[in-house]
Amino acid sequence: MAEEKKNSTRKKTSSKTTKKGSANSTTKKSSSNVTIKKVTTVPKKSSSKISTKKVTSVSNKNEPKKKIEKKVLQEVVSPTLELKEPERKVPLLNEIEGKKVGEYKNYLLAFAIFIVIVLGTIFGLQIFKNYQEKMYLKGYFKQEKTDVTILSYDNVANVLASTKGNAFFFFHYRENEDTYQLEKEIYQVVTDFHLADFFYYVDLTDMVTADCDRICQVNRLFPEANVSHVPAILFYQNQRLIHTVMREDQAMLKASDFAHVLDMYEFKK
Repeated sequence: MAEEKKNSTRKKTSSKTTKKGSANSTTKKSSSNVTIKKVTTVPKKSSSKISTKKVTSVSNKNEPKKKIEKKVLQEVVSPTLELKEPERKVPLLNEIEGKKVGEYKNYLLAFAIFIVIVLGTIFGLQIFKNYQEKMYLKGYFKQEKTDVTILSYDNVANVLASTKGNAFFFFHYRENEDTYQLEKEIYQVVTDFHLADFFYYVDLTDMVTADCDRICQVNRLFPEANVSHVPAILFYQNQRLIHTVMREDQAMLKASDFAHVLDMYEFKK
């Protein structure tokens, strides 16, 4: 009985211990479960919350960035699209040849206009030159039809014999611009000193012969004048030679020489 009691007590103690062990194991299990739950659930919740916050925050932050990026892309892309050159078509051979023909025609037209201008200028200058030569050969007194009396060589002696008072005989010839200009300047002196009524122009242009030149012709008509150069002006007063106006240096007579002689003899303007 005592043994049975001992055994029963042992069984009880063992059952208690087993219960305690099981309780411990359950507590251990429960504690392990609690720890596992803490480990598994808490990080998951915290991670999920953190991750959702991050995602939401990132998404919230990225949304304006995306909008800004879209605007930037639109501003950047749109001018590039506007600056794009239109596609160039490859010119056909006919178009190229047409352009070359057009340019060639333009060159020909410009060259033709240039030639016309040059020829027109040359032609105009030639006409003007011919007109001047004819004018010079005609002489100023004949060209302008002045109030000065023009005498032929054969009538000079008769006019001198019939004149009383002052008489000026201008022996000259028609040849070039210098002779034309001299006639013009002499006529100006004649008008300034009021000599037109007794100033005579004697033309020696056609008075040159094989044995007598122009100077010889004047000296034949007026031997007392002793002319050594033509043009010359003979100043007569009452059919008497007063002065021979000519250059001693064989140069062309000047209107100032004639004006100087008039001043010397006190002719008034």
